[in-house]
This record gives sequence, structure tokens and C-alpha cells, in this order.
Amino acid sequence: MISFLKRYWVVIVGLVLSVLFLYLRFFNLSNSFVFGGDPGRDMMVLADWRDSGKPPLLGPQTSAMPLNQSAYYFYILYPAFLVSGGSVFSPNITLAVFWLMFFWMGLWILRKDKLLTVWMFSFGMLFVYPLIVEQSRSVWNPSFGPPLLIGSLVSLYLYIQKQTRTRLLAFGLFSGLAVSLHFPIVVFPGAMIIYLFVFFRKLTVKPLTSFVAFMIWFNLPTLVFEIRHGFLITKSILNGGWLGTKQFTLLQNFDRFLDFVVMYDNQIFNVLRMILFVAIALVVIRARDKKTFRYLCYFTFLVGVVLMMASKMAIHSHYILGVVAVIACFVGTESWRYRLVFAFVGLIWVSPLTTTKYFVAAEMQVDKIEDCFQRICEREKEPMYVSVQSSKHNFHTGYEYRYLLKKNGCQVRNIDTQPDQAKLMSVILEDSNYYHGQTAFNELTLFGKSKEVGEYRCSEKLKLKLLTK
Repeated sequence: MISFLKRYWVVIVGLVLSVLFLYLRFFNLSNSFVFGGDPGRDMMVLADWRDSGKPPLLGPQTSAMPLNQSAYYFYILYPAFLVSGGSVFSPNITLAVFWLMFFWMGLWILRKDKLLTVWMFSFGMLFVYPLIVEQSRSVWNPSFGPPLLIGSLVSLYLYIQKQTRTRLLAFGLFSGLAVSLHFPIVVFPGAMIIYLFVFFRKLTVKPLTSFVAFMIWFNLPTLVFEIRHGFLITKSILNGGWLGTKQFTLLQNFDRFLDFVVMYDNQIFNVLRMILFVAIALVVIRARDKKTFRYLCYFTFLVGVVLMMASKMAIHSHYILGVVAVIACFVGTESWRYRLVFAFVGLIWVSPLTTTKYFVAAEMQVDKIEDCFQRICEREKEPMYVSVQSSKHNFHTGYEYRYLLKKNGCQVRNIDTQPDQAKLMSVILEDSNYYHGQTAFNELTLFGKSKEVGEYRCSEKLKLKLLTK
């Protein structure tokens, strides 16, 4: 038995971590899943692609600046979307396959390397880290970044040890795709290039070239769009006035950064996390051996965070996914004593104290919404626009409801791009009220003068008002 465990311990631990990963992301998902705006937008893009046969050229638009992520995000999601018949859970399946394939690929490649335990510990930490679990149960483009970033760090370090084409291409591929799917992550590949320039100057050009080449490759669809539309995005960026640089001050950003990383907000933790950050900075500055993987991770973390703050971009929770990936990497390089401390914290993260919040039933399950919408679409055969009035947020576009109505047979039109193609407007009420002639927002203004002709009740907190011109 002992010899069996010694021989197959990597497979055994890998399987245990994989089961834990799947449990945290799929247990009770059908009842707890909240189908919101960004996932709804993604599903609408995929449905339009399926119906038109034309792949999108732009990925999700960023809120911080007038820029779109790579359309490769949708290309990654599309196969599972087709196979599942448009299931709202298809992105969750895609993400799980992506993470686990990456994890097991690393275990195989590093099976005889000293970085094997670092890889295993890093992914184990990411598998249970609450912020990542939450954003993995409701998938959007930043969710793919952490494994790619760890792959970038490992590939670059292996390339430093031995310059091979495979390792060079792996670094460019992983870092280029990570940034293309979530631009804020660029500070960390940027920090890695700076590390090369400082300590391995002669090796800098090829990794930088590989990274830039893959960035161009993954953003070719955007370039095609730009050429077709007179470089519209480029002009918008050059006009400046980006929302992302105006929301918070530097001190507010740093405080938000610490809040999201440590996830506790009280005075004791405020002091402790500041001490921790200063300690990491001192380790980077004073370390004697600057050519270890441990130092690469520490350096990437510190310089990456400095670049993040210097950019003045507002810090939001999803910006922290890359930060957590780098933290997991350097924790994985520490001695077993320190790993055990984080392993204890990990036990808290997988205990009911933390996991219960993942599994709380949604106010309205997706399958119940679909049942209601199917009945509506059996009766309403004319084309319609869709909007939302909600007590939970101020957005009225209702991508999620557009998709679910379309999926269940309604002829949904986009009032922004398809004016005068429908005489009906569905106003979805999320625990909110609608007063005809008094409730006002942009979609209703675009629709014009109307009268209320019907109401459907899916539940006490979800209703549909039907308007006609």
C-alpha cells in the first residue's frame, strides 16, 4: 500500500483536487445559479453567431475604457454552446474542462521537475480560493486568466533554464491569451519581461517577441473590425476620458486591492495585510538569489501590483484574479511549514463557513424562468424588444432575458441595432414595479409612445409587462 501511494501520489492528489474543484463549481449549481448581465450578453453573442453563421469579430467590451477583449473568448465558448443546445451552463463546462486540462497537462509535463509540487500547490490554492470559486460559478472572460498566468510564469522560468522553442512559444501563447481575454492581466507579463531585462538582458528579445506575436494573433479579429470600420475603437481610445481612470484615487484603489485579496475588512487585518505587503517588497529588494522561480514569482507580484496602481485604473474584484494566481505561485515555492499555514486556511475555504454561500438557492432558478418564458413564447408570436426594470441594479438592457426568451421561441429584436423591426416591448420586472407613462429609461424612450396590453407572472418577484406601439 505504501509503495502504491509513493508511486501514484501525484495521480491520487491530482484526482482529489479535481473532485474538489468540480464540487465547488457544480454542486447545486442548477438551483443557485444567477444568470446575470455579462453571461447573458455572452450567450446572446453565441446565439447570434449560431443563427447567422457569422463569427463575432469583437470580444466583450471593457467597462474601464472603450476597448474590446479578444473574440477568441467566444470562440472558446462556442463548441460547448453548440453541443449543449445553448445551455446556460455550457460556459461553466468549458471553464471546468479548460482548468482541469491545464492542471493535468502541467502535472504530466512537470512530473520529473522540481516545480511539480509548486504547480500542484498553486492550482490547489486556486481551486478553493473563494473569489475564484464565485467567479467560476458564473463564468465570464477573466475566469480563464489564472491558469494561463501560472503557465506563463512556469514556461518563462523553464525557458531561462534551457532556451527551447517549445518553452518560448508556451510563454507567448499563455501570456498572450491571458491578456487577450482580460487586459488588466497585462501588468504581470509586463513584470516578467522587466525581470528578464534586469537579470537576463540577453534573453529578453525572444520572449517579448513571442508575447507580442501571440497578442497580435489573438486580436486579429479586432484588427479586421478596425479596418472595416475606420479604426473606430482606436479613435475612441485616443479621445481619452476613460471611466477606469476616474473612479477612485490611488489610496482608494490600494485599499480596494487589499480588501479583495485578503477578503476581510477590519482594523486588525488592515494592519496585518499592510505588513504582509511591505514584507513581500523587502523580500524582493533584499533577496540574494534573484534567479530562482521563487524570486521570479515575488518580483512579478510586486512589480505587477506597482504597474497596476500606476495605471490609475479602478480596482475591481475581477482584477484580482491575476494577483491571486501570482500569490499562489510564490506560496507554492515556500517551505512546507508555510504551505501548511495556507493549507489550514484552505480548509477554512472548503468548510461550510465559506462554501454555504455558493450553494444558496437563487430567488428564481433558470429552469423555472425558462418554463415561464416557454409559455409566454407559445402565445406571443410577433417580434419583440426586451428591457428590464430591476430593484437590484440600474441596467435595463436585459441580455439574460433576451437570451432566455429567444431560446424558448420568442422573436427577440435589438432595439439599438434593429429599430422599427418590432411593435412589442417586453418589460421584465425584477422585484420592481412599472407604472405606464411614469417609469422611464432609454429603451422605453427609443420604443416611443405605447400602451400596456398584458402582463405575465413568473413568480412574485419576476413579471413581464407587454407594451405595444
